[in-house]
Amino acid sequence: KLLNTDVVDMNALKALSWNGVPHSLRPTCWRLMTGYAPAKAVRRDAALERKRQDYRDYVSELWQISDEDRTEEERKTFHQVLIDAPRTAPECPLFRDEETVQLALRRMLYIRAARNPASGYVQGLNDVATPFMLIFYGEQVAAAQEARGVPHQRDWYAGSLEQAQATLASLSEEALLTAEADAYWSLCALLDGVQDHYTAAQPGIQRLVYRVRELCFRVDAPCCHHIEDNGLEFLQFAFRWANCLLLREVPPICAFRLFDTFLAEGSHGLPSFLSYCCAALLLNFSKQVLEMEFQDMVMFLQNLPTQDWKENEMSMLLSQAYLFQAMFSGAS
Repeated sequence: KLLNTDVVDMNALKALSWNGVPHSLRPTCWRLMTGYAPAKAVRRDAALERKRQDYRDYVSELWQISDEDRTEEERKTFHQVLIDAPRTAPECPLFRDEETVQLALRRMLYIRAARNPASGYVQGLNDVATPFMLIFYGEQVAAAQEARGVPHQRDWYAGSLEQAQATLASLSEEALLTAEADAYWSLCALLDGVQDHYTAAQPGIQRLVYRVRELCFRVDAPCCHHIEDNGLEFLQFAFRWANCLLLREVPPICAFRLFDTFLAEGSHGLPSFLSYCCAALLLNFSKQVLEMEFQDMVMFLQNLPTQDWKENEMSMLLSQAYLFQAMFSGAS
């Protein structure tokens, strides 16, 4: 009902979405919550088509050019993106697809950097793009399967590389580029609120990790003392968690649930809530950590046993983060 109104009540949408969005509604809700799609229904289709055309123009103007036409800085960015993109989501076969998915990811990352030279490109942005790509490709896959009378599989991306490629091959070039454009603009909208997370030296993440450490000491000082007494610094594990918005730590089904809440928080509320999520993640494993010494602790915190988590575990973590926020928000 909320999505079918003439003007979507964004506060109501975000309040509902915070606790999770039905999977079939995620593309629509995510476009709205990022601000990529207007709340007014009468403006929405035209606005989306205009932005999608803008992205097609960027592909022509910024990507489909020779190296000689790029600045030295743009060439460095281009090279770094080519190195990082293949490392994305190693557990998800879809991201091994060179012809469609890898190409789209490289274009998105490079174009965003070229259009935002002040922030440019830093490692970790490739991971942040993955939930948007899976959701918006999935929207096009579901539409194509529905048109053919084929049941849609929510985890269509989770099979073999060959299966994922066959699914993508059933989509038109227009559908693929629409999904890519939607992922690009949603990524840009999310990053607008965390610009200092992805600039030189990444000061926003440095501050966030300090906040995570502070929170964890308040909640579970023995665990934190054990970590630091063993010579492990919070930056050595929590930096990656914050840099990738926890996306390397959980499977896609949890990433979707995580992003429902992150987008509901809004890009300007994201840094604060992310710090509570990181604290909740660490303290969820406090008992195990207390039994480990340095080397085992490093290995454990870089490879948490979360790959079998489902939406329920993710929701419990988010609830714990919310509790921390209620307890410590505004505390010095």
